[in-house]
Amino acid sequence: MAKKRRKRRLKKWVKTVLAIVIAVLTGVSGWTVWSIYVNAAMDTEYRYVFEKPLVKVDAAIAYDMEGGIFYRQNKNEEERTPVTNKSLVVSEDGENFHEIRTDENGRLITGWYEGKDGRYFYTPEHGWLVTESGEIDGRYYKLDENGRVYDKEWVKEQNGVCWYIDGQKAAGQEDTLLYVEGEKGFYYLQADKDFARAEGTEITLADGRLLIYDDNGKIITTASRDLEGRAYCPVPESYEVAQETKTVALSDLVKEIPDMSVRCVNHRGYHVSAPENSLTAYKQSYEQGYAMVECDIQFTADGIPVLLHNETINAVARNMDGSLINGQVHVSGLTFEELMNYDFGIICGEAYRGLRVTTLEEFLAFCKAYGIHPYLEMKGETVDTQDEVDFLLAMVDSYGMRGNVTWISFSSDPLRYVINRDPEARIGYLIAARSDLNYIVSSVSSLRAQGYNAFIDAVFTASEALAPLCQNAGVPLEVWTVNSEAYIRTLNPYISGITTDVLHVEY
Repeated sequence: MAKKRRKRRLKKWVKTVLAIVIAVLTGVSGWTVWSIYVNAAMDTEYRYVFEKPLVKVDAAIAYDMEGGIFYRQNKNEEERTPVTNKSLVVSEDGENFHEIRTDENGRLITGWYEGKDGRYFYTPEHGWLVTESGEIDGRYYKLDENGRVYDKEWVKEQNGVCWYIDGQKAAGQEDTLLYVEGEKGFYYLQADKDFARAEGTEITLADGRLLIYDDNGKIITTASRDLEGRAYCPVPESYEVAQETKTVALSDLVKEIPDMSVRCVNHRGYHVSAPENSLTAYKQSYEQGYAMVECDIQFTADGIPVLLHNETINAVARNMDGSLINGQVHVSGLTFEELMNYDFGIICGEAYRGLRVTTLEEFLAFCKAYGIHPYLEMKGETVDTQDEVDFLLAMVDSYGMRGNVTWISFSSDPLRYVINRDPEARIGYLIAARSDLNYIVSSVSSLRAQGYNAFIDAVFTASEALAPLCQNAGVPLEVWTVNSEAYIRTLNPYISGITTDVLHVEY
C-alpha cells in the first residue's frame, strides 16, 4: 500500500515538474500553461492540453481522455467529470497549438459549431478550430481572427468596407445595390472596388445617374433619370424598412418609361428678386432658361383677368406712396381702373417702384412672343363660371395659344368648364397634402379613360404616397413647389414635372 502511495506521489510530482518546465519554455502569449500526457482514443495523441483562456490553476487538476471524452481528474484521482462545453488548447509537440471544443457530453466537436456569437468550423480530422479565411467544404469563407464566420456585417478590407453574409461577400457581376434588413435605404457596392461600399461622396454612373452617399455609405439621394430618358426605379425598400437582406443588380432597376421627360415650371416667374406674377419676373424666367412658367388668374369686379395669387392684394401691393394698405382689399371688389391705383412693384425695392398689376392679355402676349408655355392657374375664388372660363379660352385663342397652354386649378369646376369647350386641353388637378388622394386619383383616372388629357399636380410632400397610386392608375404626376436640390435627386421616377421658384432640372 505504501509502495502504491509513493508511486502516485512520484507520478504527481513528475506531472507538476513537467507542467512548470513547459510553462517556462513555451509561455504562449504570456499565458501560464500546464500539461499532461493523454492517451487519446482517436488518431491524434495530444501530449498537452490546456484550458482556455489559459490561466494558472491548481496543479492537481488534470485532463485525460477516454472513449473520445475529455475528463477533469480530481485530486483524489478516483473521481472524474467530463469537460463539457469547453474550449481547450491542445498540442502534439508543445510547439504547435490548436484550439478544440467539447460538446455538452465532453466529446470533441468536429465540423460546424453554432456559438452564441456566430458560426465556427472545427476540422473533421482533429477537431481543430479554423481561424484563417479560406475554403471550407468546397466554399470560401471569410473569418475573423477568432475563427468566427462574418455574417450580416461590414468588414474593413483593402479596397474599403464590404458586406458579408455567412462568410460570403455581397457582390455580383456588376455594380450592385444592397438592402439591409431593418434599415431604410440602400448601399451602393462598386464592382471596380471589389464591391466595397461607396462612402461620403457622389458618383455619376455611366448612364448619367447621380448617386450621393452619407459618411457610412448609405445612399441618401438618387437622380431619377438617365441621359437617355430611362427611369431609375428603386424597389420599395428604398423608401420603406427592408424586410430582408438582399442585393439587386443596378441594371435590373432601369426601366423604359416613354414620354415621361421631366417638365420644369417656374413658379409665378423668377421672383427671387422681381415681383411675383409680373412681366419683369417672367422676363427673368426666360433669361434663366425656363421654357414653362406658372401664373395665377383672378377676375376684377368688371371682369378683367389679372395675375394675382391671393384674392386680396395686400401681400403684394402698396399705396402709390409706398405705404401699407389699410384693411383687406379684395381684387373681386375692385374694378380694373381702381386696381391700377396701387403699386405692385415697390414691395421688392425701389427698382420696381411704379409697377402695375399684370393682365392676362399682357402675359399671353409675352408667352407668344418668347415661345413660353404657360401654366394658367384658375383661382376658384373668382374663376367659377362657364362664362368666365369661356372668356379665358377666347383670349388664349386670340393669341393662337390653344394647344400650347396647361390649365390647372384646385377646383374641379373650372377644369370641367375648360374641357367642355376644348376636349383636347391639358388640365391639371392641384391637390394639397390633406386631400383625399384615392378619390382624386380615381376621378382623374376616369377622365383619362374618357380620353381627356388630365394629370395631377400635387404638393411635393404628398408625392411619396401619390406616386404608386398614380402609377397603378396610369395618371401622370407633377409636384409643386420644389426648391431643394436634395429633393430633386430623390424624385420618384414616375414624377414627370416640377414647379419651382429657383431650380433648374436637366435630365
